Amino acid sequence: LALEAENHSLDTLSILEPARRLAMKKTMTRLLSNQWVSEFDGKPTEAEMRHGFKLFNTSPTVRHLFSPDKVQMDSLFSVLQSDPDRFAELARETFENPMLAGNGGLVGEIKFGDSDPDFENAAYELEPGDFSAPVKTQYGWHIIRVDQRVNNISITESDYLRERPRIQKIIEKRKRESIYRNRVQELLQENPISFNIDIASRVWRVLDGLKHDSHDHSQLNEKTSDDEPARPSDELLPLHHEEMLSFGPHQWTVKDFLDRLPEMDQQLFRSDLKQGTALLIRDELLMELGIEQNLQNTEAVTAAVQYRQDQILANIYLQNRADSMLITEDQIQQFYLAERHSKYLQPDSLLIHEISASQLVDIENFIKAQHIQEASDGWKDYLRAHPKLNHQILGWFQGANLTYPGYYELLVKEMINTPM
Repeated sequence: LALEAENHSLDTLSILEPARRLAMKKTMTRLLSNQWVSEFDGKPTEAEMRHGFKLFNTSPTVRHLFSPDKVQMDSLFSVLQSDPDRFAELARETFENPMLAGNGGLVGEIKFGDSDPDFENAAYELEPGDFSAPVKTQYGWHIIRVDQRVNNISITESDYLRERPRIQKIIEKRKRESIYRNRVQELLQENPISFNIDIASRVWRVLDGLKHDSHDHSQLNEKTSDDEPARPSDELLPLHHEEMLSFGPHQWTVKDFLDRLPEMDQQLFRSDLKQGTALLIRDELLMELGIEQNLQNTEAVTAAVQYRQDQILANIYLQNRADSMLITEDQIQQFYLAERHSKYLQPDSLLIHEISASQLVDIENFIKAQHIQEASDGWKDYLRAHPKLNHQILGWFQGANLTYPGYYELLVKEMINTPM
C-alpha cells in the first residue's frame, strides 16, 4: 500500500516530515538511553533489597494536589499549613479531572514500584493524616497526603526470598531510569531555556483556545481548503519572525515553534503548553546529540523512520481510495439487507413469565380469560383470584436458553402479553 501511495506521489505530502522527525527523535532517544544505561553495572545492595521488601509490604492510601507550576504549589502548601482541612476544597479548585476534583484528589492504595519513585518515596515517609511539602516528579509538582497505611506484619524470610527477584527488578529499573533522567537534566542545565514571555504568552493564548477543539494538533498549520477558517499559523503570521525562546546557543522564532508543534504530545498540547514546549526542546537537544554520534544513519533509526512513513502512506492511500469510491443507494440497501441481522439489529429482549398448574383445565381457563381481557395487565388480577395457578418470573431472554429450551424461539414472534 505504501508503494502504491508513492506511485501516486503521496510521499511528497508535508504531513510526512513531522512524522519522520518524531520517529527519528524517539528512536535516537531510545538508543541514547540504552547507551547511558549500559554503563550501569551495579546491582542493588542487600540493604536496598530488604528496604524495598519492607516497602513492598506497606500500602499507604494517598491523595494529592497537582500543578505543573511550583509557584502555585507553594501557594497551596501555604493554605494547607494554615488549614489542613481544606485539602478536599483545594482539590476541587485545582483538578480539571472531575473524578479527582470530586474525590479530593484520591489516588488510592499504592504499591512499591507502581508509581513515580519520588512520589512513592514521599508517600512512604508520611504518617497517616500528614501531608508533604511540594514534591517534584517527572510530571510536575504534588502535595501528597496519606489517609491510612496497611502494613503486612506476618512476613517471613521465605517471603523475602520468594519476592527477591521481583524487588531486584524494580530497583534496577528505577536506577536505570534515574541514570537517564540525570543525563537529560545535565543536558538541559548546559542549555538553559529562556522564554520571551510577551511573545510566548501571545502564542500560547492563541493555541489555548484550541485545547478543546476536535482537530488533531498535528495539522494545525495546514489548511485543506480555501473555505476553512484560518489556522493558528495564519493568525500568528505577524509574529512568525519574532524570537519566542532560546536554549543554549539556539533561538526559536514563532515559526520555528509552530513547525515543531505537530511533534508535541497531544495530552500536553491540551493541558500544559509550557511543559509541552519544554519537552519539545528536550527532544530537540537529544536529537542533536544523536546526530553528533551519527545515530540518524543507524539501521534502527532508518528502519523506524521508514516504518512510520509507510504506515502513514498506507492510511492516506486507503482513505483516498475510500473517498473516491462511488457507492449507490442500491448498494447500500443491498449491504444492509445482507448484514442487518449480524451487524445492525440487536435481538429482542423478552421478559418471560411462566404460569403453571396441576390441572390442564386451569391453564386452559387462564388462556381463555386472557383473550377476552381488555387490560394488558389483567392477567395479574386473574392470578390473584386463582391461587391454584403458580406464577414464576423466568427473567430476561435475548436468545435461546439452555434451562428453558424453545421458550425464546416460541415467544419472540408473538405480541407482548400473549399467553402460549
